[in-house]
Amino acid sequence: MKNFLIAFILLVLIIAIACNDENTDTTFEGYGIVLMDNGLHECPAKIILDNGLIIIPENNPDFKMATDDRVWVEYEIIQKQTSCEGQNCRLLDYQVIQSDPYIDLYFFNYDSLKQDPVKINEVTFDGKCLVVNLSYSGGCEKHVVDLARLHPSCGTPPLPPPTFEIRHDSKNDPCEAWVTETYRFDMAALADEFDGSVKIILQAVESEDSFYSKELMINFD
Repeated sequence: MKNFLIAFILLVLIIAIACNDENTDTTFEGYGIVLMDNGLHECPAKIILDNGLIIIPENNPDFKMATDDRVWVEYEIIQKQTSCEGQNCRLLDYQVIQSDPYIDLYFFNYDSLKQDPVKINEVTFDGKCLVVNLSYSGGCEKHVVDLARLHPSCGTPPLPPPTFEIRHDSKNDPCEAWVTETYRFDMAALADEFDGSVKIILQAVESEDSFYSKELMINFD
């Protein structure tokens, strides 16, 4: 009876270990930059992830990949790829992260973009891109969110820091679901104007009684 009990416990342990091995997660996701090299037939595409890992998608012809694309990927690890200095994988999902340019507003077109309320959740930088996570009430219409640079009417020094404002057009959406999205805005034009780094002011109308305003430092190096 004692031997039977020991054998039963060992069997349970073996099954538990086997199940744990079978459930090992080999599917991951992350952001990165695409690097194409048509001269390397063995590994013509690489994705350099933000965490430093380089993945080599074996099914890259299934996706329209281009050098320097900023992408989000979901991938499955297949095996260690030594000749290409990266991890061999199979892409399960692939999305190019678009960056929209900001819009210049002056006194004559200041009101050309609507200012419907929007809640700013988080603001970060990704290279020369301003990344804004925000929320708004809606769900039934396709909203438009822009980043506008508000140019002062008088250009006499000393000039204030470049001021930007999130402009939100709700398209008169009657629905009240709480929608959260992340937008990327290309700040390369600002990098051409200022050398190295620049302090900006980011603003947004959050409600009738609340106005978001924050100073941010962008480093372009």
